[in-house]
Amino acid sequence: MDKNQRIEFGVIVAESKAQGNETASLFFRHMNEQGYEFIGLVGQYGIRSLVSLDRLARSFGIKPLLGLEALIVKKRERTLSAAAEHDTEDDYFSCYIYALSSLGKNHLFRLLSLWMKYKPGRMDADKLQPLRTGMLVMNGCDKDELLHTVLHRPEQAEAVAAFYDALMIKPAPLLQGEQGGAACFTRADYEQANRIIYELGKRLGKPVIATLNVRVPNTGESLPTLISTDEMLREFAYLGEKAAYEVVVEQPNRLAALFEHYDLLPTRRLFPVIENSAQKLRSLCFKAAEDQYGSPLLDRVKERLNSELDSIIDHEFASCYLIAAEAAGHAAQHKQPVGARGSAGASITAYFTGITEINPLPPHYLCKSCKRVEWIDDAGNGFDLIDRTCPQCGGMMQGDGHNIPQEMFLGVQGEKAPNIDWIVAPEYQAEAENELKRKFGKEKIVYPGTTDHHPQPAGVYVVPDHVETEEVTPVIYQGADSEIQREMTYFDYRLLDPIWFRLDFISNDYMSALRLLQDLTGVHPQNIPMNDPKVLSLFRHTEELGVSARQLRSKVGTYGIPEMNVPFVRDMLEKVLPHSFSELVQISGLSHGTGTWEDNAWPLIQSGEGTIRSVIGCRDNVMLDLIHYGIDRQTAFAITDRVRRGEGLLPDQVELLERHSVPHWYRDALSKIKYAFPKAHAVSYVMLALRLAFYKLYFPLEFYAAYFTVRVRDDNLFDLISQGYRDIAERLQTIEIAIAANGSEYPLSEDKSTLEVALEMTARGFRMTREPQDNPVVYWIHDDTVKKLAVPLQNCSM
Repeated sequence: MDKNQRIEFGVIVAESKAQGNETASLFFRHMNEQGYEFIGLVGQYGIRSLVSLDRLARSFGIKPLLGLEALIVKKRERTLSAAAEHDTEDDYFSCYIYALSSLGKNHLFRLLSLWMKYKPGRMDADKLQPLRTGMLVMNGCDKDELLHTVLHRPEQAEAVAAFYDALMIKPAPLLQGEQGGAACFTRADYEQANRIIYELGKRLGKPVIATLNVRVPNTGESLPTLISTDEMLREFAYLGEKAAYEVVVEQPNRLAALFEHYDLLPTRRLFPVIENSAQKLRSLCFKAAEDQYGSPLLDRVKERLNSELDSIIDHEFASCYLIAAEAAGHAAQHKQPVGARGSAGASITAYFTGITEINPLPPHYLCKSCKRVEWIDDAGNGFDLIDRTCPQCGGMMQGDGHNIPQEMFLGVQGEKAPNIDWIVAPEYQAEAENELKRKFGKEKIVYPGTTDHHPQPAGVYVVPDHVETEEVTPVIYQGADSEIQREMTYFDYRLLDPIWFRLDFISNDYMSALRLLQDLTGVHPQNIPMNDPKVLSLFRHTEELGVSARQLRSKVGTYGIPEMNVPFVRDMLEKVLPHSFSELVQISGLSHGTGTWEDNAWPLIQSGEGTIRSVIGCRDNVMLDLIHYGIDRQTAFAITDRVRRGEGLLPDQVELLERHSVPHWYRDALSKIKYAFPKAHAVSYVMLALRLAFYKLYFPLEFYAAYFTVRVRDDNLFDLISQGYRDIAERLQTIEIAIAANGSEYPLSEDKSTLEVALEMTARGFRMTREPQDNPVVYWIHDDTVKKLAVPLQNCSM
């Protein structure tokens, strides 16, 4: 530390503006060139921006002393006449609150939480007092209570100064600009006020420091003027040479020395800890594996499981898997269908703990009776395999295995923290979260927050027992003071995801429909085959529905089938005509990717250079294909990781692919991808699609009743559907004309997919009626016999 260099304690960060920009970088570079080793980096009424600017300043060799500019309210005992003499704004003032240590940071976070809970925008002084340990409170800012008191009520100045840990003064010309107006104080007045504050500091034993209060510039703003140490000494020469040096250099450096090193955000993971989690997870997985595949386990199963478990346990993720497994078990116990999103299906650990139903092993036959396994390495997917008789016991052998590398979920060294997303019925989402609150305590379940311009993610963080929430982030309380509904993180979830374990519960109407269909038909979704030829045919034509493409106004029968019902995907289905589960997975991956279909996969299929099986549908294909060409596993994953993010190939990677005879068309396809979808996610989507297609084909009355129950909230739409095929077709045509003219912003564009399902229902011979005697109003769906179902279904809690 340069003992002769002044420290600027008042570098202000406007919380409402985007920070970390190029202009801010120029500002910190300029401060570094001016010799600043420390600065007081102060968030104005918030500290979100401090996270990025703290890192940015450190990258220029500057150590920020972090703080908050807060509005403080003091309870003053005044007579009515005195109160009438002063503006009510006198009841609050602004000050700087710095965190001296890790404890001080925690207290600052707690203070910010209370500020947002009880009086958003202002903070009661009595809430500050119990939390002052580890913090440094100074006057200052534009609404400086101490300066105002010295100028207007000097007899009260000492009592006011006693509130602060250190006192701040600013150059008189600067104060004239800030405090000017009706009072019209002169430069001499401000110099005298600074003398009084300096003497107050001496008398009370409080440090007095000189500051400028400069602002970190935003994009397009000019850099603020910085005053050198010598210039600042000249500004305060009227205090005397010794006193000027004291306030400009000596005391600021002494205060800076009080600050301990701490990180604004933790730099390590803080995940929940369950006692004996490693042993519990191994036991759970091996029991499930042996129940399914028999004992002793086949080498292929055992090696994959041990490889994953070793990495998971070494990286201390075992507790996370156990928590997720228990949450999945709770859903199953309540007969709630759950679909895993993301790459969780790439983990056999997640599979054997019930977190996902996606088996990542290579394609194989399994006999549930005698546990015989036959590996079919050249199959596109285990669900493509046709059931056959077991040669060992005569039982039924069924296909399974989606061939997903574990690196897709765990990383090369198993270092990736588990990212577990589930889609659940909207009516179950709150129950899933409440179950975690019952298990871990309400105070340990925190909802991920976000900045204003980003959508808030679903799910919750599980805060470990050994960590307090406000050691990591302030919280935003949502709900009435008397009964807080939930606590949301103040910092953006993208900053906290590397620190805390998050479980996501994403509501989806189709999961409600799946639950209803299970209850109505008695057919459990998990018992629905994934290779039923008639069901698969709906993704190629409409014949099994008993209607023509002309009647349906579509060549494929995927109305009401999630992900497969949008025009873009229907067009892909019409072009590819998929015959198998694996081909549908490819279509799902291609439709969710960017730079994967148009000008990539489709031209290759058209030319015959590629097929729907050989083109790059999902990111996992890249890794497996490169391994097939002889590239080592770690390098294959590194290339895959670049490609799936749209970063293309490095020159040495292109040379490597050429040496391993990877075809030119394949290398070209890799370079065009901007985003590649995870295979496990695509598998999950296709499984849901096939299940709903199964119900639609074999249980049409129940399917349409469930669909309209969860998708329609408008009686006017029900009335239209009740009018029959012709009226529905006419309304669809009207909507399509309007969408063509106005785009998807047309108000009724969302009704289009619902009316398409209604058109299909009526074309198949079903009808909807409204019976006048029903109170409240109920709509009934009829088949061609006497069977009918009420819509909305009465046992659906929506």
